Amino acid sequence: MSRSAPESYSGLAPEINYQWVIFAILSISHMLLAMVLYSWGPLAAELQIETQINNSQLGLIISAMYLTMVIVSVPSGILVDRCGARKMLIPSVSLTSLSFFEVLFVVAGLGGIGYGMINQVTTKGLMNCFESTKRATIMGIKQSGVTIGRGLIAIYIPVFGQAFGWRRSVLFLALAISAVVLASIFLHQEKPDVDMGPPSGGLVPKRADLQSILLEPVLISLTLIFALWG
Repeated sequence: MSRSAPESYSGLAPEINYQWVIFAILSISHMLLAMVLYSWGPLAAELQIETQINNSQLGLIISAMYLTMVIVSVPSGILVDRCGARKMLIPSVSLTSLSFFEVLFVVAGLGGIGYGMINQVTTKGLMNCFESTKRATIMGIKQSGVTIGRGLIAIYIPVFGQAFGWRRSVLFLALAISAVVLASIFLHQEKPDVDMGPPSGGLVPKRADLQSILLEPVLISLTLIFALWG
């Protein structure tokens, strides 16, 4: 049985279930960070004109973000399991917002570290907060934030860039991401009091170590399929 927001958040309407507050924080975080990740295409022309970088240098900046995402993915998943989604959301979102304050190779790499954590953080956070009967639907909605973010950034950068300049446009987005950090600090609760109900299908989940997970045939097959798909 779910409870309303904690006493410190009693200003929220009583009918609002606190698990949906966490859902909003995590879903918006994922969407905003996706906007950062896919912003390089719309920004490419302006960046090359103003910073005098060539195509190879622009490619290296983008590669730095993706490379650090790959490197941090598994270790950050382990940290999310050990430390919890709330604690890991803050560095994830903060590091990604930094990548928009200056366009530098190293800072873009830091942004990649932040984005490399966000899927694990948001997935773990939602798994902690929602009953097994709702998790697939909730995850589907949350994951759609990547596609929504990609579409929004394609509109946002040209429109706001024309009105305010590209530097202010990316600064506004970085500040919006930073606001999510504050929301997480003050509103995000790791495990609200939600009755999770019985496991799906009546199965009792088993905790597996990293080695057994990496050697799981289904996981290996899916990983290869998605790698080739990309």
